[in-house]
Amino acid sequence: MLRSRAAQARAGVSFLELTIVLVVIALLTAGGLVKVREAKKNACRIRATVALEDVHRIEVLHAAVHTGYTGDFAALRSLGLAEHLDPLYRFALASADPATFTCSAAANLDGDAAVDSLMVNETGVVRTIVED
Repeated sequence: MLRSRAAQARAGVSFLELTIVLVVIALLTAGGLVKVREAKKNACRIRATVALEDVHRIEVLHAAVHTGYTGDFAALRSLGLAEHLDPLYRFALASADPATFTCSAAANLDGDAAVDSLMVNETGVVRTIVED
């Protein structure tokens, strides 16, 4: 079957069409990467929140058994607190007196100047102090 020269010349894809398709693919990929990065940060924050809820639960158990809260992770681990709460976050536990405690979690999730900070105390409410 014979085709005309005009049909033969138009049979391929032009450089401009190919460039437009590649730009659209790059934009969609970049948007997807941003969403994946945000999803990872949210997942880390949720794990830290669950870990702080566990600290509160074990602190309440400790207070019931020993008539007061503690600022010692070893005492909480003896009651069932996980050895490593979350690998990305640094956890700090403080108890000024047997009636109160504060546990904080901090992590720099994306390498910028902001540090994601969460906190729980004897009320059991996990609060976000700074969201990275």
